[in-house]
Amino acid sequence: MFVLKAGKNQRGYTLIETMMALAISGILIYGIGGVLNAQQKAYSLQEQILEMQEGLRIASILMNREIRMAGYDPTGTANAGIVFADTDRIEFTRDLSGDGSFDEDENGKMDKNEVITYSLYPPKYKNKLGRISGGGNNNPVLENVESIVFTYRTASGLELATPVADTGLIRNIEVTLTAKTAKADPKYPKNNGYRTRSLTTKINLRN
Repeated sequence: MFVLKAGKNQRGYTLIETMMALAISGILIYGIGGVLNAQQKAYSLQEQILEMQEGLRIASILMNREIRMAGYDPTGTANAGIVFADTDRIEFTRDLSGDGSFDEDENGKMDKNEVITYSLYPPKYKNKLGRISGGGNNNPVLENVESIVFTYRTASGLELATPVADTGLIRNIEVTLTAKTAKADPKYPKNNGYRTRSLTTKINLRN
């Protein structure tokens, strides 16, 4: 039977060597953690920006599609048109059903798709773009909204003062919608840490 004996030069790690190894390992782990944390923040920010841009695009498409039909009145008896036009709020009607009114049934209930209001809400914070249909409650179209600006022009391109006194003169509407990221970035020096994006849509009324 052979017995393996440790040579004179074979020895274990000293306490100092072990502590140095642990310290180096700790520094490496901390560095890797910092890199991963930075990557995670960058990914989260990029995700917020993409979500903001996509929300702006969808909201603008919806408003464009609905506002350009303001005043649609096939019977000529519904008196459809833009009811109220201000810098941050628009209300309009359209007789989509062609029945000569904005009522959905004989009880006088308004059709949800024929009487529309777009504005920011709630009043205290105004951080959501809301859509009121048929005289109901605000439904959010886009959250984290910085501002919305409606600009109204005549057929010749003359800009109308708001609130517009004679809404029948409105032929073109420019909507500038500005959204912001859901969370503030403490390292971003502008706008209290919120990144913003704006999208302007030009709408030509059909009716």
